Amino acid sequence: MVSSRSPFTTQQVQNSAGPIRGFSGPAGGQRGVDQFRDLAVPLKKSKKGGTRTICPPPPPDSPPSATASPAGGGPMLTGSSSGRLRRLSPEEEKDRELVRKALEEYNRTVEVLRRGKPKSKTHNPAGVYKEAVDVLRRKRACVNDEKRLGSVPGVEIGKCFHHWGEMMVVGVHHPYRRGISVMKQDSGISLATSIVATDSKENSVTVERIVYVGEGGMPYGCTDGKLARDQKLDGGNRALENSMKMKQPVRVICKLPSLGSAAGYVYVYYGLYLAVEMNEVTSVHGKVVFQFVMRRVSGQPDLPGNRRLQ
Repeated sequence: MVSSRSPFTTQQVQNSAGPIRGFSGPAGGQRGVDQFRDLAVPLKKSKKGGTRTICPPPPPDSPPSATASPAGGGPMLTGSSSGRLRRLSPEEEKDRELVRKALEEYNRTVEVLRRGKPKSKTHNPAGVYKEAVDVLRRKRACVNDEKRLGSVPGVEIGKCFHHWGEMMVVGVHHPYRRGISVMKQDSGISLATSIVATDSKENSVTVERIVYVGEGGMPYGCTDGKLARDQKLDGGNRALENSMKMKQPVRVICKLPSLGSAAGYVYVYYGLYLAVEMNEVTSVHGKVVFQFVMRRVSGQPDLPGNRRLQ
């Protein structure tokens, strides 16, 4: 049974069980998707103000897997689902080189724009990052600029990004300062392609399980509870709910503190996750928010340094 607020019918969900445009998961990813096929249950009704659970809670976290060793010279290597390093294929090397060049071009553009801006306390550096993205888009210097489901060529698990704009120019996350990237299918149904889990007190991040509070309800970077509003089940939140119901993987990027970054934090690509539960809860500011439980798809390479990141 599908919620009365859902934009598609039960029959549409059943008909969409086959391949979906844009999906390109990693080796072993489908096996990870299949393990969640039996988790979906009918929508549970609750009293007004209560919790609305769509799927049962996931099992307790499993212990973190072994950390892959870094490559030390020689041919380009990468992690694998077995925990061993493997040689990159020529196509993978090409994809990573394209990503590297796009990031270099982006950071050069940021520096040029910074030198051309007056130095003042009121200047917002974030505006330079967005402007740099716009410059690269006009020059067609971005890569993976077409939205897709699943992994992104050239972006390995554990990849760090220092600015939000870096994620945009390599196609791992598309909208600027919005937590959920959305792609509309030919059927008219919108799905989430990626989410950015920030350092909000209401988000909880481990390698195997992430609790993510949906987008909206609070201006970006704001901590003043007086400005908080109820989240709405539309836009990105609706798309992430659709992805949960249709068992489609979502890229997850997490904002983590970093002493080595000038901003004091970095954005780390964690890999593909499945939303397995959605709750309508009350936030710390007393507003309605949508809380999604995400579980990591099996068969992916280990996240480098996952014990430290947890």
